[in-house]
Amino acid sequence: MSVAQQIARRQMGGNAAGGLLNPKAPMRGKDHAKENVRAMREKAAKLRGQQVMQNCAPSVELFKMKQFADVKSRLNDPKALRRRLDGEDASKNAQDDQQAAGEGEIGLAEFERQVEEMIKLHGQKKPQNLSKDAAGVPLYLQKMKNERQEKQRLEDQQRNQPRVPAGYRIVPADEVKETLDLLQKKHKELETQFRNLPLKIETDGQKQRQKALMSKIADSEKAIAMFSKPTVMVEA
Repeated sequence: MSVAQQIARRQMGGNAAGGLLNPKAPMRGKDHAKENVRAMREKAAKLRGQQVMQNCAPSVELFKMKQFADVKSRLNDPKALRRRLDGEDASKNAQDDQQAAGEGEIGLAEFERQVEEMIKLHGQKKPQNLSKDAAGVPLYLQKMKNERQEKQRLEDQQRNQPRVPAGYRIVPADEVKETLDLLQKKHKELETQFRNLPLKIETDGQKQRQKALMSKIADSEKAIAMFSKPTVMVEA
């Protein structure tokens, strides 16, 4: 602090005469430049200490999948780094491709060659001639249409089927046809037997025979009528 600043400070304090009679040593101001240098040195020393601690600490093993456990990293490989920085010529790429092919892998040049062969083999393949019906519609479209119609018919048939009561079942169509044929055949046999009866029924045995045939014919006609319905249900 200069002398003029000291005098001005004493005068501002209202004790100028006292300061002249009893002078005091001037107060030293704070050197901010030295403080900044000291703080920077302390910070640098602290950073160096942290760096030393990090270098001494054991390295943490990074996660690696089991199938790549024995594969070495190529990130810090000097040869790989040099190839990435300097590049390689076409001959070197060809050698690498051959070496990779020998190890069970495929190189870039070989891959491109195979792609070109596949394009030549399949890329210019002519479309097959589609079979068509008389109307000019492809047969596969007609087949798809028929399949959709059949599927719709089965769905409608299943939806329109009556609800089956407990203890009953719906007789399949083939079983209905077979049973109906047998019933009609039996009905014809009963009618033939009835026609062979005598014209004049006199004895009790003839009367019983006539009555039994008439009952069987009636039952046969009822069964034929039942199995002639669109849906036949019988006891399960």
